[in-house]
Amino acid sequence: MEEWAAMGDLHEGIPIGNGGLCQQIHDAPDVYLIRVPYPNITTDSTNCYAFCDEGECLVVDTGAPSEEGLAVFSEALKLIGATPERTSFFLTHLHKDHTGLVKRVVPSERPLYIGKRDFQLNEERAAPGFKKRIFDRFVAEGIPEEEASVYASFEDHEGKEHFEGKSVRLVEPGNAIRVGGYTLRVVDTAGHTSGHLSLYEPKCGLFFGGDHILFVVSPVLELHPSASGVMDSYLRTLRAVADMDISLLCHSHGPLLPEWRERTLHLIRHHEKRLAEVKGYVGEHPGITGEQVVKSIKFSVDTSDWMAVNPALRWCIVSESFVILDCLVERGEIVRRIDERGLFRYYSA
Repeated sequence: MEEWAAMGDLHEGIPIGNGGLCQQIHDAPDVYLIRVPYPNITTDSTNCYAFCDEGECLVVDTGAPSEEGLAVFSEALKLIGATPERTSFFLTHLHKDHTGLVKRVVPSERPLYIGKRDFQLNEERAAPGFKKRIFDRFVAEGIPEEEASVYASFEDHEGKEHFEGKSVRLVEPGNAIRVGGYTLRVVDTAGHTSGHLSLYEPKCGLFFGGDHILFVVSPVLELHPSASGVMDSYLRTLRAVADMDISLLCHSHGPLLPEWRERTLHLIRHHEKRLAEVKGYVGEHPGITGEQVVKSIKFSVDTSDWMAVNPALRWCIVSESFVILDCLVERGEIVRRIDERGLFRYYSA
């Protein structure tokens, strides 16, 4: 089998060390952080990882699709000595900044581990009519149609064809993946997506958490018509991770920091506070719409001029707000009713 091809000399000789696009972060097992370029709202890259032992490697996520990203990824794998015939791949979830290079870097005969639930829900997202379902939800919450169309346009997901020709192996929490002398356990970290999975190696304590726990931003939770209990699943998995013996949280965006447990507990408190805040506001304003709830929540960005906020960030804020409302409705703490215009209205239970 041929080696991964380097794309010219764009990132010739990527240094392994502080500040490099490829950095060794652990010895025995040898673990490398690969920063694949991905300009977004909060950071400029996706953190991907290579877990290597006894000549075998498991790559966690592939990064976003771009020629620059492909060059970085290919050069990094060559630099660390990963060979295609002994490298496998694991995807924490199926957002494009984690799966974008699958077609170009994953050998067809090598295992590609994907979460079973995420794979199923992603097929639904890629199906015709899904964007209309999301559009209808936004409109029912009181979002103007033009704005709802913008948010629905962000629902652009890879279908089954993105993984055609690959040796896909669907995994679930509790499954194990062997790499050299180590066994990584598949861990349920639902929330950011309903099938989000992480990997944990108990001997060294490394936890590959994808977008489950981030320091640079509170991960946006999935708004999906077929996914219920999203917020409660996220709180449950955060609490479970907080109780684990983790030496380093290897997350997907921003610098790696040691205070992973403090950050996890902060995220739990943050969401509990938001739930209480929205529940109280609905009680004070019976008949309020979801769009009005969005405008009532204080976010870390200035939303006083709503339409001046980056559209992608607005989409994140709106989706997160509706996940909060769904949670309170599912818990029976508020009631959702439909008025004569088809709008959702919220009341105390």
